[in-house]
Amino acid sequence: MRWPKRIGVGLVVAVGGWLLMLVLVTRLGDGCVRDRFAGRVANRLAAEVKLAEVDLGLVVGELHLRGLEATKVEHGRLELKVEQLDAELAPMGLALVRRDLGRVALRGVTVQATTRGVLSAHGDGDPLRVEEFVLDDGRLELSAGVLVPAFAVKVTVDHARSGPTTLHTPLSWLLTLRELDATVELPVGGDVRAHVEGGVLSMRGGMLGDEPVRIELDLAPPKPGEDAAEREFDRLADLGERIARQGAIAVAKRLLGGKP
Repeated sequence: MRWPKRIGVGLVVAVGGWLLMLVLVTRLGDGCVRDRFAGRVANRLAAEVKLAEVDLGLVVGELHLRGLEATKVEHGRLELKVEQLDAELAPMGLALVRRDLGRVALRGVTVQATTRGVLSAHGDGDPLRVEEFVLDDGRLELSAGVLVPAFAVKVTVDHARSGPTTLHTPLSWLLTLRELDATVELPVGGDVRAHVEGGVLSMRGGMLGDEPVRIELDLAPPKPGEDAAEREFDRLADLGERIARQGAIAVAKRLLGGKP
């Protein structure tokens, strides 16, 4: 019985030591974690990144970030701001060896981009993989030609939720979208409300009128081995053209006295 007892005591000591180390790393390593995370984002976006605050919990598996700002001027201009980010990590210190994240929730996000190239171009860092992506209180401002050739796109996102996503670009979550409540600002004709549920985009308001225009979403992220960032924008551009075409048809029918 002495050997089993010694083994049990050894396991207890080892687990206790591991937990103590994680607590110490959590208490003393926030600055290092902040710099490392900011560096990873900067490498991926090829941008200048600032991060105000980080709170890391290795034992429980939590990461909380505040005040993330990224600026990029190559191939155009990109400004990305995130007021708050809360992410699930692998618990019990496994996040030290596992880089993927669980649920990631962002609040107070602004993305401003002047060209497609400034969003699709990236550095050498690996893309971040998340199991679930949630966005509340977001703002997208994309100049003409980024997604839709004819006009700029301005979207206020009340709430969005996406499934498992590899974040090749700041817009990757649109290709895994499951829920959306947003307002799209059009250059003419008033604002349009957009709602996504069950793989269907529903739009109403403004020039579209009160009768909803519904579009089946056939979204899929790029396959491994493809130039993911470019392929993402190809698919998003195709979707933007399809939405614009369906919207134009709905407006024409409405003006002619028919129903969408």
